Amino acid sequence: MDGRINLILTTDKSFKLKGADVCHSVEEVLNRIKWYKEERGFTDEDVSLSADRVFTSSSFPTQDTAHITYIDYAYQADTYLVNLDKEGWIVTEESDEQTYFNLCYEFRKYKRP
Repeated sequence: MDGRINLILTTDKSFKLKGADVCHSVEEVLNRIKWYKEERGFTDEDVSLSADRVFTSSSFPTQDTAHITYIDYAYQADTYLVNLDKEGWIVTEESDEQTYFNLCYEFRKYKRP
């Protein structure tokens, strides 16, 4: 997305993605976000994070907002994001259901209580 920093959190040391910063630990993600904010003047709204493993809301204690894409499909995977509804986060915005070919999805914005 133009003007947004895309951070990828992965344990795969060989993973690369054009237009994204690849990080290999939560600490590295937090340091990268801090650098973008201090050195480039970015805000939390300018950062998008994707991850290939489970992390809980306590992994990012300073973050109070999460933008989640819910996909209506049961993928076979070895890792999953924790359910923020069960973690006590509150849905503050929700999109209408979208369709891409046969895949249905929606966007939700969560706030930490």
